[in-house]
Amino acid sequence: MIPSQVDATLPELAPFVHAARERRPDAGTWCEAWTVRDVLVHQTGNAEELARVLEAFLAGSPVQTRSFEPREAPTDGCRTPTCGRRS
Repeated sequence: MIPSQVDATLPELAPFVHAARERRPDAGTWCEAWTVRDVLVHQTGNAEELARVLEAFLAGSPVQTRSFEPREAPTDGCRTPTCGRRS
């Protein structure tokens, strides 16, 4: 499921994915007032922002990081179990 190179670099990813798949999107989490869906939207936004900033830096054109609202907007509207899945 997770490529071995990714698993070796991010060993916490597999347990995170497993935990998220075992729960409903609207289930609560240890982060008070956050649902599983909220955590996934937040982490997805962070990962995509990190990739955007690193890519620009490596290309010699550093960019400012964005606030959470624009980072999370692309997936924040997802309200169905398959919303946002890439084929």
